[in-house]
Amino acid sequence: SLCSHLQDSIECCFERKFGRVFGPLSNKKLLLVIEDVHLPIPDVQGHRCSHELLRQILDSGFIYDRQHFSQRILQGHCIIAASRSQDDSSSRLMSHFLKFQVYGPSRDVLISIFTNVLSSAFSKMSDGVRRLVPAIARSTVDVVWDMHENVSLDMGSFSVFNTHMVARVIEALFSLDSNDHDSQNTVLHMWL
Repeated sequence: SLCSHLQDSIECCFERKFGRVFGPLSNKKLLLVIEDVHLPIPDVQGHRCSHELLRQILDSGFIYDRQHFSQRILQGHCIIAASRSQDDSSSRLMSHFLKFQVYGPSRDVLISIFTNVLSSAFSKMSDGVRRLVPAIARSTVDVVWDMHENVSLDMGSFSVFNTHMVARVIEALFSLDSNDHDSQNTVLHMWL
């Protein structure tokens, strides 16, 4: 994302307390969650401006007001960052964070989860359609899982199994009306 967008997103959560000091709105504590820290593409010189903005906040406790060229001291906040990878360009930023790795669910667990979700959605469908649920869930997870393992996606250093892809397919099947789509062929056609 653009550095200016990140700064705007951060600044909108703060209000002036006194002088150059800014704190969370309504005198509350503020938790800033920054997802996908690994995604900004470096500029021509290899810099990631959004990383430098976050690092400046963490190192110095302030950001610069872009209109008045003055410091805004930020207080009363905590930052959590999520990243799928750590390369050399982000090591300075990531050194400010306690790191831990979270593993996604296994293929079998995903199949079980999406089978249960789809079974609930198809509970009012015919027996024939309900019998398709395990095969649809397994096939959907298998296709996305195999695509991740076997297809080279040009996304820089980022390539990871995405449960959002599976969820989108399953979510689309939720829109099926049992009155209009209560045959195996219709449901399979919608799935494909």
